[in-house]
Formats: sequence, structure tokens, C-alpha cells
Amino acid sequence: LVLRPLSIEQGQFVFETYMAKDFPQSELKPWPLMEALARQGEYDMLGVFLGEQMLGYAWQFCPRGGKAVLVDYFAILPQYRGTGWGEKVVELLRNYYHIPILLESEEPTEAPDEAIARRRLGFYSRCGMMDTGLQLRLFGVRFCILASCKVEKARSVMEEIYDGLLGPELAQSAVEYL
Repeated sequence: LVLRPLSIEQGQFVFETYMAKDFPQSELKPWPLMEALARQGEYDMLGVFLGEQMLGYAWQFCPRGGKAVLVDYFAILPQYRGTGWGEKVVELLRNYYHIPILLESEEPTEAPDEAIARRRLGFYSRCGMMDTGLQLRLFGVRFCILASCKVEKARSVMEEIYDGLLGPELAQSAVEYL
């Protein structure tokens, strides 16, 4: 099992073919934004492969000189879900980057499907991801912020990431720290 960078063309194929089915439309960033960030070297579009077979994908925002990377989209393709590959991919991501990995997971009590949100938090916990204690609303959706290791000043790290991803002006209006 390996992580491989996807070309822009492969990334667009994954976006149009898989991501549109794996994530609600309201959670998908516009492709041109992801493409621009990837071309700037601040967005990793990684495919998860077993030999030549793609099993899933993990896309991260990784600001140059940043203190952490933010998992933006992660999914195992439907036919491979429930097989244990997801946990292995999280471990691969932890080894791929030499700085903390952060991710957002919906706060279960406010999620459209509380059971799925709780299952997702359990999955990340089994993978060794730790609750930073930071919660925020991003475009009105409440998230818990998890990390691959203890992150000092999680809020300042997330502010840096969102400023880079959204731009300081939009980040100020779109992100509410709780």
C-alpha cells in the first residue's frame, strides 16, 4: 500500500468521479481553488494504491513552511471500505509528513447523522488521532479538530492554515473559534 502524488489531470478525474459521490456538494471546495493550490505546491493530492489499483485518496493542504498539514478530503473507495485499509492509510499519512497532521471531524451532536459522526471520531481515535480540545465553526458547520500528535497552540496553527487556504479576509468571516 503506497501513497502517490496525483497529477492535476488525475486529481480532476478523482474530483469529478469520486469526490462528488463521497462528499456532500456543500463540503466540496471548487475544483479551480484546489487546482490553483496544487500548482502553487500548497496542496497535496495523494492517491492510495495497492499495486496499480487505486483504493482511495487523501488530499491535504500543506502551507509552505507551515507547522502542520490539514487533511482536507480522505476517502476509501466504496468497494474497499470496511476492510481496514483506512487505518493503514492514516498510518501512511503520519509517516509521509514530518509535521503534525490535523483534521476536522463534525461534532456529533450537530451533525446531520450523529451516529456516522460518532463512528468517524471512533475511527480517527483508533488511528491514533487525538482531540486537540479545539472546536470551531467553519462556514457554519461545527468541527472538532484532531491531530496526529500533541499540538501546542492548536488554534494558532489552525488560524495559519485557514488564512493560507481561504485568505485572511474570508477566514475571519468563515471561521468561528469556540
